[in-house]
Amino acid sequence: MTVTPRLGGPVAWANWIVGTLFVVLLFDFQTGYAIVNSDLARDTGLGLGDVVALGAIYTWVFAVSQLFSGALLDRAGARIMLPLAIGCFALGAALFAMADSFAMLAWAQAVVAIGSSFGFVGAGFLGGRWFGFARFGLMFAMVQAIAAIGSTLGQAGLQAALAHVDWRAMSWWAAGAGAALTLVALAVVRDPQPQPRSSGGVAGFVTGVLHDILSVCRIPQVWFGVIAGAVLFGLLLALGVLWTPKILAAHGLSGTEAGYATSVLWLGLAVGAPLTARWSDAVHSRRLPMLLMTVLLVLGMAALLFLPLTALSAGVVCFVIGLATGGHMLSFVTAAELVEPRLIGTSAAIANGAKFIAAGLLMALPNRWLASTEPSLADYQLAFWPYFALLVVAALLAWGMQETWRDAE
Repeated sequence: MTVTPRLGGPVAWANWIVGTLFVVLLFDFQTGYAIVNSDLARDTGLGLGDVVALGAIYTWVFAVSQLFSGALLDRAGARIMLPLAIGCFALGAALFAMADSFAMLAWAQAVVAIGSSFGFVGAGFLGGRWFGFARFGLMFAMVQAIAAIGSTLGQAGLQAALAHVDWRAMSWWAAGAGAALTLVALAVVRDPQPQPRSSGGVAGFVTGVLHDILSVCRIPQVWFGVIAGAVLFGLLLALGVLWTPKILAAHGLSGTEAGYATSVLWLGLAVGAPLTARWSDAVHSRRLPMLLMTVLLVLGMAALLFLPLTALSAGVVCFVIGLATGGHMLSFVTAAELVEPRLIGTSAAIANGAKFIAAGLLMALPNRWLASTEPSLADYQLAFWPYFALLVVAALLAWGMQETWRDAE
């Protein structure tokens, strides 16, 4: 007789921990590229344009793969897909370590991106399946919190490691960690219920995956939350990865002070993601917390651009901005509550893919209004008006969202 493991029990936690460890690993690898790309360019003879192109290859392959990763999880299950995804990541990291040309680095980035596209969504999928639908939002938010803390600590660790080893050795470490985690996933990861067999062979499976994606995309209310969440998450990455250190430098802060304040932004996200999930459940609403977090982000960005800042006050402002962007997690919850339970992975993947596409677009947006090579604070204030306009759109979408909390009971 087959015994079904208890939802929320030790087996559930083991599955969730494996999924979350994969997210931390891939987030640290992504963070590492930003740190090592200058050394990589020097060793492989690449120019700045090549480095930017490699980053773009990762982003777009990830975004396209993301459209299918959730549907594949829904159809094939985590037991099959997660070890394959982690193994794909490990292979890409190994290719990265061996690369000596732009072409090989591009292939490595593409392979890493395909594997990574299952990471964040896969951890959320495991949380929803193993802890029950009512705890889906909280478990997903905890993944985001741990990933944010891991990114903060990972940046410091990578900076320290670079004093002793080069980027190739660090890539081999990532590949080795991925290979070890693949073996753990093969031994640990399971689906709480057997996945239904797909009729029609490979053609039927592919048709089913495409049907699932279209089924989610056809629900208009899904896009209210997805677009609002994409604006919040896109601004998080645009500010956290690129613009906040530059704005703080224009305020007169040193590079060290700006780096400290920017790292606090990720700690704000680590608090904001689970806090928003718990708050949303407590007030029985998805709309209100997302709307208020969007308003808080407007206030935080206004403070960043228009208030005089010291190192201490900059850290406080960055924490508030990170806290507010934690509201983006509710877009996963609302999307999941609007679709059939069997499409939870597909809805999460579509939401996450939209967020990374938005991040890529929003990072470049201020450049259209920054003509100077050394912009002043006034230049940044002018260039960031599209961000405020997008936040108004996000607030209107959050206000217009269908209230879905009752469906989680």
